[in-house]
Amino acid sequence: MRFHKVWAALCCSLVVLFATSALPQSLTWLGTLGGAQSAATDVSADGQVVVGWAKLVSGYLRAFRWTAADGMQDLGTLPVYNSASGAHAVCADGTTIVGWSEHPSGVRHAFRWRREEGMRDLGTLGGSWSEAYGVSADGNVVVGDAATPATGGVGHAFRWTPGGGIQDMGTLGGEWSGARQVCADGSIVVGWAYTPDGE
Repeated sequence: MRFHKVWAALCCSLVVLFATSALPQSLTWLGTLGGAQSAATDVSADGQVVVGWAKLVSGYLRAFRWTAADGMQDLGTLPVYNSASGAHAVCADGTTIVGWSEHPSGVRHAFRWRREEGMRDLGTLGGSWSEAYGVSADGNVVVGDAATPATGGVGHAFRWTPGGGIQDMGTLGGEWSGARQVCADGSIVVGWAYTPDGE
């Protein structure tokens, strides 16, 4: 089944390694959290903060925040959704990180992390799960997918703010939609959605 997608800045996955072709290029080992694997998923605007996931000795995943000064920091999990976590995105100045935290049953909830408040559960759209994929430059707008009360755990794109909470962005007439990125000021969100014919 095909579905329509709008992606933003696909080349961003390479910015950590290739900031500019005019300067010498190098790879930097970010380490792990004791396990065998780690992966970086996003980087702050100035390149100083990297986020992603890393394995613990136990094999479970943890969201991390990395800086050259502090190394790799384990961001922990949500209180109930506490078996694993992962970071998808970081805001421009590196202070706000978003992603997912997983219940032992495998159900995930979206989170927003800030040093002063720790990891915050962003909730759902009435269903069981949610996952955050993008964050605005100032960290106050978070976007992603969340389950609705529909049978089968159908997900819709959401936009979250501290004042307004989680808001359903709807679909293009089909059942599913999802948000993947948001612009710097939080006013434009992009992602994908099914059409009425399931395309």
